[in-house]
Amino acid sequence: MTTTVIASRHRRTLRLLPALGPSLDVDAVREVMARHGLEFVDSQETRRANELILASGLPPTSAMALAEDLRAIGLHVRVLDGTRFTRSRRVSSAYAWVAIAAIPGLGFCYLGVTSLMAALQYGAAAQVAPAITTIVMGAIPSLYALINYTALQRGGGANLRIGFDRARPVSETKLLSDQLSDLERVLPSHVAGPLLERARKLEAYARRDPDGQAAAELRALVDELNASADQEAVAEARALREEVLRARRALQETGGFS
Repeated sequence: MTTTVIASRHRRTLRLLPALGPSLDVDAVREVMARHGLEFVDSQETRRANELILASGLPPTSAMALAEDLRAIGLHVRVLDGTRFTRSRRVSSAYAWVAIAAIPGLGFCYLGVTSLMAALQYGAAAQVAPAITTIVMGAIPSLYALINYTALQRGGGANLRIGFDRARPVSETKLLSDQLSDLERVLPSHVAGPLLERARKLEAYARRDPDGQAAAELRALVDELNASADQEAVAEARALREEVLRARRALQETGGFS
C-alpha cells in the first residue's frame, strides 16, 4: 500500500479567513523534507498554495513519519491511501463556507437596494435609513465572501499543487534512520525515539556539508550497521542451512526422501 501526504499552511484559517492565512515557512519545510529524502519545489505557486502534495507513493510508516515532522512546524497535514489525487475536498469545503456567507449577504443587499429605491421613488424619507442599514448588513458578509473567494482562487482553488521532487537521488545518509528504525521494534519508545531524532538531525547536517567530518563519521556508522546486518544474515543463513540438512537426513533415514 502506498500513500500521499497533503499539507497546508492553513489550519482553521482555510475555512474561516483564508485571506489572512499564515505564510509558508519554506526553510522549515525544506529542512523537514530533506530529512526524509525529498526536495521541496519552491515557487510562487507552492508558497501561496491552499494545499500541497509533499510526498506520493510512500509506504505508510514513512508517510506518517513525514507527516509528524511537518505538523511539528505548524502545517495541517493529511495522509491518504492512494496516489491519484488532483483536487482537495478540504478546499472545496472552504468554498462552501464562502458561499454560505455570500448567499444571505447578497440577499440583504438586494432587499436593501430595493427598499432604498422604493423609498426614494415615493419620497418615504423614514425608510431610507433602514434601507441603508440593510445594505450595510448585506455588504459585510458579501465583502467577506468576495475577499476570501479571491484568496482561495489565488491559492490555486481546489487543485492540489505538487510541492516535492524526487529527481535527485536520496542521500546515503538517509540510510542511518532507516537502520535505526528497526530499533523501534525491539527497544522501548523512550529509548529508540531519542536515537532516531538524533539520527535525523545528523542526516540533515550531513546533507548540508557532505564532505565534512560529521558526514564521514555518519557513513562509517552506516557501514558498521550494514556489516553487522550482513553478519546476522550470514549467521541466519548458516543456521537455516543446518536445519535443512538435518531435515533431509531425517527424511532419508525414514525412507521418505530420495
